[in-house]
Amino acid sequence: MIKRKIIAGAFLIFGFGSAIAQITPNDFMSQQGMILFTKKKTPDTFTGSPYVEKDFIQATVSDDKGRKQKLLVKYNALEDVVLVKANATDTESYVLPKLRSIEYSLSGYTYVIDGIDTEDGYLESYLLEYYDDGNIRFVGYPNVKSTPGRESTGYQSAKPASIDVTIDHYISVDGKEFQYIKLKEKHLEKIFDNDKAEDYLDENKIKDEQDVVNFLKFYSKSI
Repeated sequence: MIKRKIIAGAFLIFGFGSAIAQITPNDFMSQQGMILFTKKKTPDTFTGSPYVEKDFIQATVSDDKGRKQKLLVKYNALEDVVLVKANATDTESYVLPKLRSIEYSLSGYTYVIDGIDTEDGYLESYLLEYYDDGNIRFVGYPNVKSTPGRESTGYQSAKPASIDVTIDHYISVDGKEFQYIKLKEKHLEKIFDNDKAEDYLDENKIKDEQDVVNFLKFYSKSI
């Protein structure tokens, strides 16, 4: 099992190649947008996975001062934390402070801390941001279903906890409430109700997030 360290007041990610650059606790506490850990801890024994990514994936980690660092990351949706490693041979992973100013850009999406108003209520966590052109925003919300385990009794055997992570997708147009969508043409047609959008969706199937991004890029150029 990978050992995990929480990088607290004395550490910040940038300059993390062979060593992590140190900053003072006062510097750390002065950072704006600090988010507390609010979700559950991963149980010791479980079935399924709390992670969105199966393995650590290369990402560009950046902050609002323009600093960037290439690291390996994966997201634990149960705990709502991003784990980072400097390289694949590391036996330890690290959890960075949850700051709105730190983003993790992978191939196809970026992890950002944000809250969104939806028809299902207000949702806040790390979001997977697929597309944002200032008028249209397409994001994924990690939806975690966890079932507690049970201990063995005289009547039933022990059962580990189970964890299942799915991504709920939402789109907002012109700053309006985010609408839930399935990755299907008919869901996009309800939001983008015009002839050009309908013609595109008649000719191009929507199977995954990248298909939606391609459609949104087309739509933004055509209006």
